Amino acid sequence: MKETVYCRATINHASIEAAIALEVDIYDARCSERSFAWSENGFELQVLPSSVVDWSNLAAIEATHYDEVTAWAHATTGCDAVVFFPVLLRNPDTAAASSDYAPIQLAHSDYTEAYEAMIKDPTHPYHRVLEPSMRRAGISAEAVAGCRRVLTLQLWRNVGESLIDYPLCFCDCNSVPREQLVPVRVAEYGGVETQFDAFGLLEPGQDIANRWYTFPQMQREEVVVFRAFDSDCVADGKPFWTPHCAFRDPHAGNTPRHSVEMRAICLFW
Repeated sequence: MKETVYCRATINHASIEAAIALEVDIYDARCSERSFAWSENGFELQVLPSSVVDWSNLAAIEATHYDEVTAWAHATTGCDAVVFFPVLLRNPDTAAASSDYAPIQLAHSDYTEAYEAMIKDPTHPYHRVLEPSMRRAGISAEAVAGCRRVLTLQLWRNVGESLIDYPLCFCDCNSVPREQLVPVRVAEYGGVETQFDAFGLLEPGQDIANRWYTFPQMQREEVVVFRAFDSDCVADGKPFWTPHCAFRDPHAGNTPRHSVEMRAICLFW
């Protein structure tokens, strides 16, 4: 099957003492003969136009894009309800205000197996982060606690120039065994207490061949949809993780990244 290397770049891997920088091949997913799907590989490219004009206006995004993503999530997954972690804007201004909003250059997947219990616990700090979107959707804490399935899909959108300094790459979940993942505590994010565990991606052993992909020069109407958690996968012992990482694109100059991230938490009863 044809695979085209887009570039060779540094991916930082988790370690007990300090991150381990490894040079890896990153493949051009646009040129691949493979078909990528978030349900199979952890990620896929979709076209999702939006009526948002100013992607730096957080209030406008919250007023419009939450509803757009909610409608998309219902149509895509058949879920009963959608709640959100607050929208994240990554650009030079937000990064200057908090280093958490700079491109993350450590290979990671957002959540561990503990995610479901965490969002179902109304006393957990992370649950409180979700409360504004729960109120907006008319969903109670009791309803969240009683859902039978939790599926979290993240939508990553480039809203700046098409060729940027630190785009994202994604690792095919089928090339990442569970033992390569280690919990990393995120006590707070952007100044808000969260107290959750993400996965850091350890250096692969000699018998592990991670496969990294990127979608070069993304346009504003495009999103990469990638799976952050699925309780059904946890129950079945299947990968629910999608390691991803910002990398320095050697084809790009110094045009800074402007991106928007939406985490759609799809609930099923």
